[in-house]
Amino acid sequence: MGKRTKKRLPFLEEADLNTFVKILKRNIHAVRKAMGQFEEPYSEMSQNFRYILIKIVLPAVEKRHLTLKMVGRTVEVLAEQKHHGRHVKTYYRSIALPSTANALQASATYVGETLYIKVPQFFPRV
Repeated sequence: MGKRTKKRLPFLEEADLNTFVKILKRNIHAVRKAMGQFEEPYSEMSQNFRYILIKIVLPAVEKRHLTLKMVGRTVEVLAEQKHHGRHVKTYYRSIALPSTANALQASATYVGETLYIKVPQFFPRV
């Protein structure tokens, strides 16, 4: 077998990488917990000339445990599934909208276990 060589990452200094690994080792339990904390719900996105339509299925989630945010041109959905008042699952989904989206005039409805988001599009005149 040949001699093993270390692969260098040109954008990282070795001291930065060592510091990162030390911090990660100290906090590995918190990192594992955070990585397994969210589940991504089923979602669909379609668009026509006038609207972007987003459908997100959130099984067994009540409307009061649902948070919807529009941050810039990104839609963020955070929802908690509870059973008899106890936390079961947390759903999180972040969807980037195209540059033609008019996020200020977006609307959303929650019917059954499905969240429908309707975002109008605008196309600048050339």
